[in-house]
Amino acid sequence: MSTRLWAAALFACVSLSVVSSPAQASAPAFDHSLWDEIVQAHVDDDGRVAYRRLRESDAARLDTYLEALARADAAAMPVRGRLAFYINAYNATVFRSVLKGRTAESLVSRARFFRFDEHTIAGRSISLEDLENEIIRKEFGDPRIHFALVCASTSCPKLAKRAYTAENLDALLDERGRAFLADRSRNPLGQSDTLVVSAIFKWFAEDFEARAGSVQEFLATWLDQDAPACLAKRACRLSYADYDWSLNAQPNQRP
Repeated sequence: MSTRLWAAALFACVSLSVVSSPAQASAPAFDHSLWDEIVQAHVDDDGRVAYRRLRESDAARLDTYLEALARADAAAMPVRGRLAFYINAYNATVFRSVLKGRTAESLVSRARFFRFDEHTIAGRSISLEDLENEIIRKEFGDPRIHFALVCASTSCPKLAKRAYTAENLDALLDERGRAFLADRSRNPLGQSDTLVVSAIFKWFAEDFEARAGSVQEFLATWLDQDAPACLAKRACRLSYADYDWSLNAQPNQRP
């Protein structure tokens, strides 16, 4: 097994090593099939969303899924199922916000989108900002979530065309991480002594540092031949790509 694969396997094991209680182990899995069908129908291979088509043909099914999220007992779920639940809840809530005319495209609209609008998830009224920071980041401590949470902006990672589940969680988080770091529109990388990556690695540096010791150490486990030579010595000057907050809609598919 290569060093990179060994590190990835170890990371997956350590990331979600919490032991479930007997009650959690026996709890029925939350059904994400509606969300799975919605993203398969309305997200293209570039992660862009047909919001207009979604509003016209599938808004009721999205509402049904969100109502189930609102009633769910997240505390009864095993840890992998709970993290999958919250990732899907975040992304589905973003869909509903966009259909209501909310976006993160301007500084003012971002404050409302992330901080002021509240949504009911697992019986709790919560903003997207608090869902990400107070639940997903704080409870699970897995930096790979930054490859999975999509706030409907162009520079966000591409949205997965599958629902996250307890069974596919680790593999899908790894897949989205590899896809994100291989995407030169989001992580240009650069040459010589400079490593140009998404601003996500600046905003959430502490998450990557907590996992690997430094952002560069984290990146070194995910980047191979395309990385500038300075990364081998962990001696790169980090630079961050401009973040494009425009809506991640397919052409002519704004809601």
